[in-house]
Amino acid sequence: MTAPMLQPTQGDPRQEHIERRPQRHGIDTTRRLAEAEDLADTVATEITPANTVNT
Repeated sequence: MTAPMLQPTQGDPRQEHIERRPQRHGIDTTRRLAEAEDLADTVATEITPANTVNT
């Protein structure tokens, strides 16, 4: 039995990884990892000062 695939949003740069993760790690782990990545992106955005350029 294979895990159901997540449906990535259009233009998602992580699409290939999203498609492969459930096959390797299972759907629950894939969802938790995606949520953690989204949280990390949000935190990085919030803690970067407005006068800083990301280089």
